[in-house]
Amino acid sequence: MTAKATGAEFFTVNPGIDYRDYTKPEAAVHTTGLVQELPFADESFDMELAHGSVPWYLPKVESEYRAMFSEMLRTVKPNGEIHIYPITEAMYNDEVFEEIVHSHIDDAKFDFEPLEKRMIQGQNQQVYRLKITKLEKNG
Repeated sequence: MTAKATGAEFFTVNPGIDYRDYTKPEAAVHTTGLVQELPFADESFDMELAHGSVPWYLPKVESEYRAMFSEMLRTVKPNGEIHIYPITEAMYNDEVFEEIVHSHIDDAKFDFEPLEKRMIQGQNQQVYRLKITKLEKNG
């Protein structure tokens, strides 16, 4: 079944790729932007997927981590899900990353799923997928 057949809407966000040169889902709307400044209204999406986003291309940049989490939580609906991949073992164990996750503990549930081990920067590291479920606010 295709995306069009399900009635789902897909949006892609990328800082500068010209999508005319790539094969992408027909049903997708392609937008230029950054995950740190998503060009969408509050609670726009049921699900968000971040593959190779901020934790991967800007490791150890605290302000960018904070902006990414805030923006993704802002734009996902209550009970909506956010999936971020890959999260490396070094990021998973990083104190700043852990503190940022804990700063959103009242807003969302965070589940780290271990997937595989991979050579990253010369080290065999565990790689995780982070699933975030936005909590519904009472009152």
